Formats: sequence, structure tokens, C-alpha cells
Amino acid sequence: MTKRAFWLSKSKIMSGRQCAKRLWLETHCREHAEVSHATQMTYDHGHMFGDIARSLIGEGPLIEHVDDIGLTISETKNLMRSNRTLFEPAF
Repeated sequence: MTKRAFWLSKSKIMSGRQCAKRLWLETHCREHAEVSHATQMTYDHGHMFGDIARSLIGEGPLIEHVDDIGLTISETKNLMRSNRTLFEPAF
């Protein structure tokens, strides 16, 4: 069995507030997810909002989500030393 990394995100918080079963399925059985057109539009708007926010706040690294949470945390720690604005850091 492959070890999976679990991230806390705005989307997961909202899923959990809506329905605990939805959050569990999105976390453990993502391959079975069916994304409606309306949900995809919500995701797309969220990404656009993030892009706009980053352009207004200024330059800074966007910490990409990777399969290794340890690597993501390490990258966040290293970039925190640069005293720059970080976007989507791990905590």
C-alpha cells in the first residue's frame, strides 16, 4: 500500500463543513470523485482569485504541493529565512 500525504486546504475545510463523508471520500478515494461543471467552475475561480491575490500582494514563491509533505515543509522552512512573502506554504 502506498503512503499518501494529506494536506489541509480551504477546499477540504469546506468539504468537511458540508459533509464529513464527502471529506473522507475526497481524501481517501479521490480517484472516484466526479467533479460537476459547477464545482469545476468554483475551483477555477479559486485559482484565478489566487493568481490575482499574488499579483496584488507582490512577488514571492508559490510553494507547489508535492507528494512528499516532508519536502514541502522543508522548502517552506528554507524560504521563510528569505523574509519574502510565501504563497501556500506548509505549516
